[in-house]
Amino acid sequence: MPEKNKMKFKVVKADIQDAKKGYVRIPSDDMALLGLKPNDVVKITGKRSTVAKILPGFPASCPAGCIQMDGVIRQNAGTGLGNTVEVVPDEAQEARSVVLAPILPDFQQERHVPAAIKKNLLGRVIATGDRVSVPQFSGGDEIFSVEGTAPRGPVVITRDTIIRIKGAENPEVHREKVTYEDIGG
Repeated sequence: MPEKNKMKFKVVKADIQDAKKGYVRIPSDDMALLGLKPNDVVKITGKRSTVAKILPGFPASCPAGCIQMDGVIRQNAGTGLGNTVEVVPDEAQEARSVVLAPILPDFQQERHVPAAIKKNLLGRVIATGDRVSVPQFSGGDEIFSVEGTAPRGPVVITRDTIIRIKGAENPEVHREKVTYEDIGG
């Protein structure tokens, strides 16, 4: 029996349909033990903590004791495939505003309208310090760091959320690690 509303899971790769959408999956029996329903918010802790929405896993790809998560969520949680993370139920408030900073050096602010970015992030649960991947019309993804949220703590992006893009010059610009899902796995 798990400690009250806390369980540990082995990290396995996400199914491709969940990649870069902010979802994790665990077996439905474990969801019930944690008192979770589909689309509830969970806090995931590896070397650092992040948040995501949860869905029930399919037995073939999400065996007992495992959590499926994509490369973005693994990076946000500071974990990797085969590592163990702790999952606890959490809550997220509606975001009034979110500040995003581009990670990649070739970001061109004039091509990226905050409204279009928000449309791709609607319903996503995020926290300060997380990375988010936003698909681009021309293909590929733009990667942003969540620099701040109002209110503080885990938030969900809604139609009323104001998205602000920090200047394209980010002193911590570096190339992202390529994840399994990036290469079509």
